[in-house]
Amino acid sequence: MEDIKEPRPEWDVLIGDCVHNLHSALDHLAFQLMVGNTPARRQREFVKSSAFPIYLSSREFGKLRSKGSKKGQPTPDSGLHKLLGVSSLARTIIQGLQPYHRRKNPGTRRLWELRELSNTDKHRLFPLVHSSFELVGFEVVGNVPFALREFESIPGRLKRGAVVARWAYVTAPPRVHMHVKADMVTDITFNKGSRTPHPVRGRSVLETLHGVLTFVSNEVVPPLADELGLAFEFNPGRFVDMRYLPLEEREALLAEFGPTPGHV
Repeated sequence: MEDIKEPRPEWDVLIGDCVHNLHSALDHLAFQLMVGNTPARRQREFVKSSAFPIYLSSREFGKLRSKGSKKGQPTPDSGLHKLLGVSSLARTIIQGLQPYHRRKNPGTRRLWELRELSNTDKHRLFPLVHSSFELVGFEVVGNVPFALREFESIPGRLKRGAVVARWAYVTAPPRVHMHVKADMVTDITFNKGSRTPHPVRGRSVLETLHGVLTFVSNEVVPPLADELGLAFEFNPGRFVDMRYLPLEEREALLAEFGPTPGHV
């Protein structure tokens, strides 16, 4: 690999802004659910605790006080505490969307990704992002007949000297000159280091953000908007992974939309 360019620094700011807006929208939704279900005289009791809970453990979500005058009530760090004042139906819907249900509903993982990115953006350094690549096709031409053996594509970080692929070859003459034409797509991905939250390490930035947006707009908001008596219509758009498009279609998309980091 030669002539490598890293993502511009603005990516960190833009990604953080997207994450903040998505998480903030859910908190606003939880607040409106509380307001719509609670008499005005009692709303002040729940204002400070109101938020959209995202938990990886059902025990932590539903933790209750075990002693004292408030025994049996939600603890301040529980998910139920954040939903004080909302209707039982809205609470049930939100509880069913928690990431600890991700074995039954894999889509709920998206809220886990959102929570981890949001917490990192607010309290720590935002995860590093970098360019990555994946080989989707290749052509090898030699000066003499040869046969390829044990071909291995090696996707990874786009950096000078990165190995794109490895293979062995078999040929009769002792010397062979090869010319390789590699067909690759590039992307912007989260770093795989410890600074990056576990659920998004090495993941595509655009695919991750689009996945969170799609889950929120298709699975989270509609049933809760119904609870508020509001119509909700939003189309997050189609996500096209260019790795699985024929070369002709990719070239047509690039001609229409301009250079992209691997996705449209």
